[in-house]
Amino acid sequence: NIHSSVRGSFQAYNTYTFLRSDGTRFTVETSSAPWQNAEGQTGGMISIVRDITERQKAERTLRESEERYRTLFELESDAILLVDYETFRIEDANPAAVRLYGYSHAEMLSMSAMKLSMEPEYADPTDSQVVHIPLQYHHSKDGAVFPVEITWHYFDWQNTRKLIIVSRDITDRVQTEEALKKRLQALTQPLDAPLTIEFSDLFDIARIQAVQDSFAEAVGVASIVTDL
Repeated sequence: NIHSSVRGSFQAYNTYTFLRSDGTRFTVETSSAPWQNAEGQTGGMISIVRDITERQKAERTLRESEERYRTLFELESDAILLVDYETFRIEDANPAAVRLYGYSHAEMLSMSAMKLSMEPEYADPTDSQVVHIPLQYHHSKDGAVFPVEITWHYFDWQNTRKLIIVSRDITDRVQTEEALKKRLQALTQPLDAPLTIEFSDLFDIARIQAVQDSFAEAVGVASIVTDL
């Protein structure tokens, strides 16, 4: 590189590692250009040397941070979308989101996050950096509708604002809450009131059958079939 600079070609941004007097290493970035005298003859070269040790540390830290983010992003069980703040265009989706909504990763990157909701009137996040929506209904590619709990927050990255939207399928929770409401209604209504609730609303028939089957197998008797 030194010889090519002296011969007249410009050599830019080479990196070298040196040792300080105390034995520590540091990295420099150099750029060189030939120096010519008044007669146009090359008399040497001019080099600019810049210590980039801290910059390399920062870049390494950023790479490690991105790798950790990517690992968490890929392994998280909740659906996570990275969305453009202005357009709501999906820029990335983790595997859990692909499974939950039924679209391929490529399909999701061509969509607006609004398309996933049955209630596209999302809360405006401009007044709060973090927004929590306890219940909203979304739908999958095949048209199935399911309840989700949503948390989103925005952040600024490379001079643009992004949204992280986390969606959790709460179908089991909602069904459990509905069952509890029906049981409470049955237990609190007057005795002479007409019965409007089925036995299956009060009890998990499949669960009862499973317990009976397990007991029958353990004691060696025939299981009673629950048919209500």
